[in-house]
Amino acid sequence: MMLTRFSCFFAILSMVTASFSTFASDVLECVIERYSQPNSSFTGLPNPAELGKHKYKVMNYGEQPFLFAISKPDVITPNVNLPSFLSDYSRNQGYEDNAYHKFKSSNLPLQAKVWLPLAAQPLPLVLLVHGNSAPGFDYLGELLASRGHFVVQVDQTYLNDLWGENGARGWILLEHIKLLKKMEC
Repeated sequence: MMLTRFSCFFAILSMVTASFSTFASDVLECVIERYSQPNSSFTGLPNPAELGKHKYKVMNYGEQPFLFAISKPDVITPNVNLPSFLSDYSRNQGYEDNAYHKFKSSNLPLQAKVWLPLAAQPLPLVLLVHGNSAPGFDYLGELLASRGHFVVQVDQTYLNDLWGENGARGWILLEHIKLLKKMEC
């Protein structure tokens, strides 16, 4: 009797599984048919995900690395200080450090990854600001640079979790722009 119940259960399970797998394949086929990208454009506009015609070079700039650092910047840049009104505001909010970052308002690094199109004309500047997503915007830097934009992915990880961080982030962006102007980028 136990064997019969098991056989019956197994037979029912097999039928249910077979019907679900058929159902799943039907659903998958329907979804692919309905939502796949057509080969021709309905709007006549170019695909925004395709790379442009501009060639570009990629470089990094930043502070002098530690002796045993894995990666080293192509260009060494000076560190900057936050103005007292920004650092005092952050200190007054009780920020000292967290598990990841130590914050001091002096000697803040100017670090970035740059995509520079090889073009002679003036280029529009795009600043990508991130925290802990260092390689996360590479696809966007490549896409925009291939379309003629000068792209700078600014590293501001050390400002994460800072009270009043927006003022400090804005100040650091201005320092990056000053640096790029000195570098004649």
